[in-house]
Amino acid sequence: MSSDVSGNKVEDLIAIFNLWFEEKDRIADLFRKRDKQAVTIPILKHVENFVKAVYIMNGFFDLAAESWQDNIDSLAIKPINVKERLTFIFDSPSHYHSYIQLSSLFEEFRKQFEKEMVLMQFRDEKTR
Repeated sequence: MSSDVSGNKVEDLIAIFNLWFEEKDRIADLFRKRDKQAVTIPILKHVENFVKAVYIMNGFFDLAAESWQDNIDSLAIKPINVKERLTFIFDSPSHYHSYIQLSSLFEEFRKQFEKEMVLMQFRDEKTR
């Protein structure tokens, strides 16, 4: 992770993860009820939050959300095939498979975040 990531940005990332993990079961219930209209807004909200989290983790804090497709592949810390997976979700937010993909992306990225936090802590201890 970039050394530019401040405590506030770490808190922002944690808040994004917590929000997803708090709301994902409610979104799953909407899919079980086959309420495709009601599910679109929360899926899009969370996929936008996910993109924001990827950029924050890579040290970019003020990037326009619309330009993510142009440069997400160049970021160092991201899930595998993130561009293709996000494109699918943005194109089909009301499909159940989009929910599955978004869930997987959050899980994978949470693990990457935790790994980066441990590495950052290790680097901090080493420089003392």
